[in-house]
Amino acid sequence: MDVKCQNCGSENAERHIYCERCGAVIVRPLQIDEAAIRGPKQDAVRAIDRRSQTDVILPVTLVWLIVVLTIVSIVASISLSVLQVLNSFDNPSDSYWRFLPSFATLSIGSLIADLIMFYVYYVLVKRQNDHYARERELRTAIISLIRAAATTPDRQNLVEGDLMTMGMLNSVKDRYRRPWFWVLAAALPMLMIPVTLAVFIFVDYRDIPLFLVAVVMLGVIATAIASLILQLVMFRFLGNTMFDHAMRWNTFAIAARTALSKLGFPAGKPFKIHSLPERSFILYLVLTIFTSIFVYYWIYALVKDPNEHFTYQWEFEDNLLSAVGGFRLPAFKDGTWVP
Repeated sequence: MDVKCQNCGSENAERHIYCERCGAVIVRPLQIDEAAIRGPKQDAVRAIDRRSQTDVILPVTLVWLIVVLTIVSIVASISLSVLQVLNSFDNPSDSYWRFLPSFATLSIGSLIADLIMFYVYYVLVKRQNDHYARERELRTAIISLIRAAATTPDRQNLVEGDLMTMGMLNSVKDRYRRPWFWVLAAALPMLMIPVTLAVFIFVDYRDIPLFLVAVVMLGVIATAIASLILQLVMFRFLGNTMFDHAMRWNTFAIAARTALSKLGFPAGKPFKIHSLPERSFILYLVLTIFTSIFVYYWIYALVKDPNEHFTYQWEFEDNLLSAVGGFRLPAFKDGTWVP
């Protein structure tokens, strides 16, 4: 008995999984045992419902705000310093306090920009952890759903290869990172500045041994270098792990959609497979070293790429909801889901 391809309408032999004409998966009108798949179906819906808490869309405007604040504070500080120098010709003074406004302007602007930067770092690390954990729950639920729907040996043979691919991808564990550790690592130089200033302001430098001054200055330099290295490590794992993760998800999504179609689930709404751009850590590092300002584009990319991954994954999840029945569990009460 021949079966008709729902994509192009051509007739295919019963044994065929893919259409001979267009290559689409042939959806067979198989009966789905609702009772068998109810548990995995609920697990998948729970995981999807949690995406509003885990998949945070971080506005890229925050990065541009950091750039604007930095530029404005530097320009304002330089302008105030120039005005003070010009005024000093009319009113000579040996006091350095006349440069306090320009120093304060630069410090306040830089402080606000740094605080926004630390917030961005925190969200970047935390949302990556949260998304990875939620997606793992979703992948596990989808695998269980497909296994539960494959109630006969013939159906199991149909999806055996897809399940093998999905299981292999689901076995890869994403490493958890502590958000506050990376924020503190980036803030280390800022934390050292008040301590250093206090030493040199409130203690008469003539009473401080030269050796101690050298130790303090070396400590500040070492802290700044360590902070820079740790930030680069953070940039590397934020970029590389998200790229690898998105590639694995794309492969998993294709296998899941193929398996669900083979078992007779409706195709649902169309969705796109989206690949993140592969960004070279070495290239970005070199450009940052030689231009400095390129680091802001690097941060922009670290914000934008996960935003896009989340958005395209939601299309698959909405498609999944449609394919398995489209119902959503509206409330969780007294330990059970209630309609």
